[in-house]
Amino acid sequence: MTKKTYKKAVIPSKVKIKGYSFNVIAINHNALKKYKKLTKVTIGSNVTRIGRSAFYGDKKLKTIIVNSKKITKAYKAAFKGINKDAKIKVPKSKLKKYSKLFKNKGQAKTVKIVKL
Repeated sequence: MTKKTYKKAVIPSKVKIKGYSFNVIAINHNALKKYKKLTKVTIGSNVTRIGRSAFYGDKKLKTIIVNSKKITKAYKAAFKGINKDAKIKVPKSKLKKYSKLFKNKGQAKTVKIVKL
């Protein structure tokens, strides 16, 4: 995404480039940093890592839907600066694990991690 004016973003499970299909397994460091109008992000089912400062400074970001059950690493400050009333929605079976994994990644203490 090149324009920082998007309101919604989808990180897909797969992408197709020149006829080849690739799994999207990571959100890079600073991937959606300072997207000031972003309100909702959906993360695909193949993502295993969320990079450092991936959503840094996205003050209007209120909803993050995590479809992946494979996330093993969320780097420091991944959610720093998102809306203080945000909800991170995760698969029911991963609620406990992701609550621990996403803890202290920069988000306000009022940000809730809830099941889908």
